[in-house]
Amino acid sequence: ILIAEQEPAPGKQKPKDADTDELKELYEEKIREVWDHLLDCIEIFREALLEKDESGDDRRREIREEMLLGKPIGQLVLVDAFLELRKRRIPVPGSPGDSYWQTDTELCARLNKIDWRLRNPQWRGVLTNEAGRVLFGKTTARLAALFVVHLCGAELTDDERTRLREHIWGTGTDKELPAPVA
Repeated sequence: ILIAEQEPAPGKQKPKDADTDELKELYEEKIREVWDHLLDCIEIFREALLEKDESGDDRRREIREEMLLGKPIGQLVLVDAFLELRKRRIPVPGSPGDSYWQTDTELCARLNKIDWRLRNPQWRGVLTNEAGRVLFGKTTARLAALFVVHLCGAELTDDERTRLREHIWGTGTDKELPAPVA
């Protein structure tokens, strides 16, 4: 539904409007397209799918236990951030002001630079609590996606930055968000 909401089929705005088989097929095609691309270009997913037989089970178990992308909420955050990044222009560091990351492959390269380990302190207050347990909920997922968008170097509005800081550290904080990945 998230993919269909962010990238609706031509002439429709929301998935609930998909009342015909043709529109449902369009949504399914769009969802498949996004997931196929992410499965191909996100290293953690490629690693998990490298050995599809039992020999890969240990590594998949390790990914599920240690990586945010091994959790449903982490996957939701990734997809939401990826779709949001498609809409934003991300400046290329060290390039003239009119150079931007534009392709899905370039966006995935940025997403791959993020440390998705659950134990990474950058996720504390974003997707994990102080004890390292994963946080859930629609607001948490949306703000975590915004955090990933920031980590990928996209500009955030003042309001987005404030909402993120308040979500992570509470109101009235003057802490800054971590620097984007290089």
